[in-house]
Amino acid sequence: MLYEFHSSGTLDGITPTPSLIPTIDYGILVKRVQTLAPRQQLGGWNLADEPYGGTGAQQVDITPTPPMTITAGRGVREVIHVQLKDIKDTIEAHDPYREDHPIYCVIRGAGNYHFANPDFNPLTPTPDPVYDMWVLDELSDVADYIIDDLYLMDYNYDYEDLPDWLGRCVLRTKSAINFLVNPDPALVPTKYHHNIHAWLLTSQGQRFGDYNYSTGVYTPLNNEHPGTSADHGYLTEEQLRYVNYAPWINGAQGAGFLFLSKSDDIAFTRAYNISEEAYYVSKYLMESDAGIEAELRTSNGAYAQFILRSDPLFTPTPGNQNSDKLMLMVCNNSGFDTDVEIKFPDTTTFGGVAPLPTELPWNYSTTGHKIELEMNAWTARAFTVFLEYR
Repeated sequence: MLYEFHSSGTLDGITPTPSLIPTIDYGILVKRVQTLAPRQQLGGWNLADEPYGGTGAQQVDITPTPPMTITAGRGVREVIHVQLKDIKDTIEAHDPYREDHPIYCVIRGAGNYHFANPDFNPLTPTPDPVYDMWVLDELSDVADYIIDDLYLMDYNYDYEDLPDWLGRCVLRTKSAINFLVNPDPALVPTKYHHNIHAWLLTSQGQRFGDYNYSTGVYTPLNNEHPGTSADHGYLTEEQLRYVNYAPWINGAQGAGFLFLSKSDDIAFTRAYNISEEAYYVSKYLMESDAGIEAELRTSNGAYAQFILRSDPLFTPTPGNQNSDKLMLMVCNNSGFDTDVEIKFPDTTTFGGVAPLPTELPWNYSTTGHKIELEMNAWTARAFTVFLEYR
């Protein structure tokens, strides 16, 4: 650990009275930065784990110790922002290899996002009593990359409605991309148009459930239908695939799994499989849109999305009729099954379509210049698509 805050806003508010980094600790922090910075093993700096997470991040009735000052009504959030910024400035002043060492900050959706509306500007608070909305502007100048923890356990009122929780991976990604990574100048003040280069959603890597602190009894969530009691509390492989693919389609980069351990055979096996799929699609996801005017239609009005990316390493060879190699990724963001049709331009001829990786048993077909998929609720798929010369 590089430095431990003297105050934390993660769950229980600020204790003790918040203050800037004490002088004695500042010297220790500088020494640690100078010691670690030259080491080749250092991949970057992680400022904090969920400093703004939970309802404690919304506490406003605090009084900081001078010389720290805060804006009335901002409370914990501004205190934590001042501390994060102080640590970031210290790193930048004493790490001679700063350009090679990105700065990360892990946040937590609870207490940070207005889940119901991805177009709601998160730089403006709202009094919504169910979906508390608190500003995200503090993040814009404390890190290069933001990692968001998507906790199933954060949403007690959703335990009987898991699909609603699954869909939040799309809402949260849209909110982060729209207002942090690629902000619209018309919606976001110019002073926030900097620093955040990418956003990553961390999905569930362990079993979750209800813990009764008075009795000490842990009850895993019955979130898998059908499923045995041994599976309760885990995301299925399909659910885990969806909460990774859907954010990628909406602009997220990278994948992570919360509290993942090899000792948990169920969680580790499922996360391992999704990680393998992430490896196969990663080279495509780092590319821009393929520039093909394809259209998506669903059979029953389901909300589905797709992206097309070209393989940056593909080069047509003599005797090979394929002119391009693409990745097609599709997600069904609806709580019901649907048939999805991806219509390519009329002049398109497919040289081959296959699941990515090829061993996955997806239901699909090609008809002329169309790719047709059968998709269950809250699922996602990826395919390799070869286009022939036209």
